[in-house]
Amino acid sequence: MTTTEYTACCFPAAHSPVDYCFKPCIRPNWCSKPGFWDPHAVTEICLPVLARSVYSATRTMHLEKATFDDPCGRRVPDGDICRGITMYTEPWHREDCVERAVQRYICFPCKMELIECIDLRPERALAVLLSYLKHRGPFLVWIYRGKETAYNIGRHLPRTVIQFLTHLPEVEMSAAIAIGRYLSHLLRISYGHQMMNMRKTLATVWGPIFLKVEPATDVKPPINMTECEKFDAAIEVRL
Repeated sequence: MTTTEYTACCFPAAHSPVDYCFKPCIRPNWCSKPGFWDPHAVTEICLPVLARSVYSATRTMHLEKATFDDPCGRRVPDGDICRGITMYTEPWHREDCVERAVQRYICFPCKMELIECIDLRPERALAVLLSYLKHRGPFLVWIYRGKETAYNIGRHLPRTVIQFLTHLPEVEMSAAIAIGRYLSHLLRISYGHQMMNMRKTLATVWGPIFLKVEPATDVKPPINMTECEKFDAAIEVRL
């Protein structure tokens, strides 16, 4: 009688289809760009400013309580939603000073210059962090092997992402975990405001930052994906 090893999710460990679906990004030679060496240093500057802008006010918490007349809680006015949430729902305006500061930091890393550029403004902190990570590249590459495999790995996805994050260099893993904690807190507060589409919004912003989708090269027939399809796939995986 043979036995099968099972994981904590009660699925056969030997048949997990995700072992060959993720890989760390191959980094180029960054000798001329020392600012890319430590992404955690940038998150340490930006995330505290972002975290301070995400909160649930006392009046907001009182209005959200369920009552006999409003079983789901009263609709909270947009003016009572914290700035850390509303800046994701408003149009973004490009600031040249942010891009210049990020480019200088990449070549000559200086924390004080980034701190001065952010100036304790959550909008600039978010712009600096996104611009830096966009230039640096995503943390992981997801190998797309077709729709059937994509559907099959859905149940394994959270466990596998955590598993592959531990294979990253310590500074990259620390940065990814810190960003994940910030996004979890942001989602928790936004759900309290009954903003159920916030998860999709965050996935659109952060999905391509975390993941790069590439079609598999060892399958037949070959898979062809446009850049738009890769972008949409990164959003779906991040969801």
